[in-house]
Amino acid sequence: MLKGGGGFSPADIDKAIEQGQFADTILLAWGFIEGQTDLMILRAFSLDFRDPRAKFVRDRHISSKLWLLHEMGFLTDPEYSVVSRFKDQRNAIVHELLNKKFVIFGLQKKQVQDEIMTLARDAAHASMYAEMSMLWKSVGNKEAAEGVDTGIRKRHNETLVERYKTTSTTST
Repeated sequence: MLKGGGGFSPADIDKAIEQGQFADTILLAWGFIEGQTDLMILRAFSLDFRDPRAKFVRDRHISSKLWLLHEMGFLTDPEYSVVSRFKDQRNAIVHELLNKKFVIFGLQKKQVQDEIMTLARDAAHASMYAEMSMLWKSVGNKEAAEGVDTGIRKRHNETLVERYKTTSTTST
């Protein structure tokens, strides 16, 4: 397994995909998304991880956090859709694993594994671009935020719309 050391990135996810490490890809992407989600919500409410009030945020279910970020405009429609879709795929795999009491990762067909790994990468990148934009806005650098929003984030959203046939009604 690739070691994230608590500081892994989408590059680690890409490496796991290149090496065909299905389980690692799912675990790395999910850990990254959960961390980014907490970070964005805490930043939105000007809280630090060490603040006792941050526990309330960290203890909420991921679906609630994603919905809140979407409703607040921090996740676009395509970003919210792809992260939610990955969450559902990840949950289905984990629940089947727990219910059947056997390792399903090796039993998935390669095509299904490849599709889920692509979804994992897309979801992690969506959360990273949303957090980058939010970070620049939070420090008052509107020019940098606009560069992210109209550049790489816009192109990524267009890819998500095409790849997953989602719609985009939320602007970046």
